Amino acid sequence: MERATGADELTGVPREPGLTAVAGDALADANQLTVDAVTERLATDRRAGLGADEAARRLAEHGPNELASSEPSSPLELVREALTEPFVLLLLAAGVGAVALGEIRDGLLVLVGLVPIVGADVVTEYRADRALAELRAAAAPMARVRRADETHDVPAAELVPGDVILMRVGDVVPADARLTATSGIAFDRSGLTGESMPEDGSIEPDPAGTSILDARAVAYAGTNVVRGAGEGIVVATGQATQTGRIAGGLAGSERRRSPLQRELDRLVRILLVVAIGLIAITVGFGFLRGQPAGANLLAGISAAIAAIPEEPPILLAVVLGFGAHRLLRRGVLVRRLSAEETLGAVGIVLTDKTGTLTENRLELTAIIAPDPARAGDAVLVTDHDRRLGLAIAACRAEEDAWRAATTGALTGSFSLAIARAIAELGGTASLDPADLLAFSTPGDGVPFARTRSRRGGRVEELALGAPEAVLALAVELADGEREIWHRAVATEA
Repeated sequence: MERATGADELTGVPREPGLTAVAGDALADANQLTVDAVTERLATDRRAGLGADEAARRLAEHGPNELASSEPSSPLELVREALTEPFVLLLLAAGVGAVALGEIRDGLLVLVGLVPIVGADVVTEYRADRALAELRAAAAPMARVRRADETHDVPAAELVPGDVILMRVGDVVPADARLTATSGIAFDRSGLTGESMPEDGSIEPDPAGTSILDARAVAYAGTNVVRGAGEGIVVATGQATQTGRIAGGLAGSERRRSPLQRELDRLVRILLVVAIGLIAITVGFGFLRGQPAGANLLAGISAAIAAIPEEPPILLAVVLGFGAHRLLRRGVLVRRLSAEETLGAVGIVLTDKTGTLTENRLELTAIIAPDPARAGDAVLVTDHDRRLGLAIAACRAEEDAWRAATTGALTGSFSLAIARAIAELGGTASLDPADLLAFSTPGDGVPFARTRSRRGGRVEELALGAPEAVLALAVELADGEREIWHRAVATEA
């Protein structure tokens, strides 16, 4: 592990003697530095990775690789927030005032009417907070990291600056990482840039002043690997990542009130003006009639309380509560009732590309092949055994599935989709690592994966990727047969 004194040769910032050369904000421009410069600055080995002791020390220094999440509010805090709503305060004042004036029955009815208003809001937010906390715990991501020259799958929260991470198709990048090796890797950065088209990664430094929209040398946390594979050195974790900075900026913003809440606030102001006016008018007429001041004030307050409607907020709470329940049955979790009301007030939705609205889930839905009975036609494969055979062949053609069987690492989303289809057909996707002879991954100019393995006493070579590229490999096919396959692909498209 490197120790440094004096000034940093990359940034010119003085460093205290004895401090390990671990970068924080100094590597905010890691995409503009060479791989060797980043490796030296982070005092790591991009081939062997960090040692276990050093990784533990850096984890204690930098903290877990997690975004700061607010603790769920307690029930008492939720009740307090609900009771501070202007309309609720108005009704509370009216109920207490009525009891104080001797109208105990009317006052208690007003106070009891507050229960569904406050209860619906409190119960909805309390349940949503707990459900979100459970979802976050269940969806804790894993990362593939190289430490002490060995590859491990570890919780993403344990990553530290200087860790060497391995990425492949289907992975979610666990931290901001300077790319050190790529094999046709591309990322979906729609969460950061709004652009749904895949963007290639590169190990070459970006020009000075390059924005995040154009940066190619860094894999950003939260983005998805949609093609190829690669390696990178972690340069930022947790709140220091680009995603963490965005989350921090949003956390500091003030939550705006919903359209209906603003309308209710306006109604409260109107009712206050009406109440004060009624008190003034009633007291004034009472003085003209010669009544005592105490009786006049009591009559004015009674008139003001009677003018405040109790039903609208109660009905609103009940309607929004039923709406939240219906949304939950459709798989939508509403954290606040006001959010549901805001969604209902939307009149126009403008979206940019459907790629940012998909479920990001792969599933094998159909298999097509040339029709053996009618030349030149494609047909949907419905025979169970043939479907199972083609699905198993697709699994054996996927280099990611072989890598997982060989190293025990997690499989990518494509391999998982094929494995699920095989399981649904009653087969098994297990592969014997001893049967694998060679494999290659998709890369620049090579839009397919290729595997060579032993199967049933013979050597089998398979390719999986872009249809036109795979068909071009099938040299044993006659021109007419290749044309049938092309038509099959076109029919499916």
